[in-house]
Amino acid sequence: MAAGEQIRKFRRMHHLSQKALAEKIGVNEKKISRWENGMGKIKIYDAIKLADYFKISLDELVGRKKL
Repeated sequence: MAAGEQIRKFRRMHHLSQKALAEKIGVNEKKISRWENGMGKIKIYDAIKLADYFKISLDELVGRKKL
């Protein structure tokens, strides 16, 4: 599963709109949309904010399976 799909999955699991998630992690709502639709690359510091907010690892955020 691509990172954008994972972001959408976790956002929906937490019952958040794109706008609400953007506000919680301090980014523009359009960034969330771009990430979820695979139209923008996520910077590492934004990925860390997302992982911290969702209380998951960066591996989980990008859909990486445990080895």
